[in-house]
Amino acid sequence: MNLLRPLSILSLIVFSGAGTLAFSADKPASSARECLSFDQGWRFHRGDIPFPIITGHQPSYNNAKAGASRGAAEGKYNDGDWAKVDLPHDWAIEGTVDQKNNLAQGFRARGIGWYRKSFSLDSAD
Repeated sequence: MNLLRPLSILSLIVFSGAGTLAFSADKPASSARECLSFDQGWRFHRGDIPFPIITGHQPSYNNAKAGASRGAAEGKYNDGDWAKVDLPHDWAIEGTVDQKNNLAQGFRARGIGWYRKSFSLDSAD
């Protein structure tokens, strides 16, 4: 087996990537970088939300695509009655202490919870 050929292809990829990085680093920035916290403005629902049953090839395919989800994963899902929370958020702390539960979780029950956050991007971004 000739290992030189795969190594030379890998080297070409690495070096061409490095050249591209060096070239783009010389370009002036077209816009200032903005760093935003994503911790505020979340919605929370304790417990599971049944997912609609999806059957058939096309509905299954569509459901796997961004923006085509159903149930609580759907972008237009009404979460208006969900609690407003900021992250970090520990919903288990709201439960009661029961020594039947796991010590590692402070004797609080585990479970399922949903978090959602809506936000908009500027069209320029």
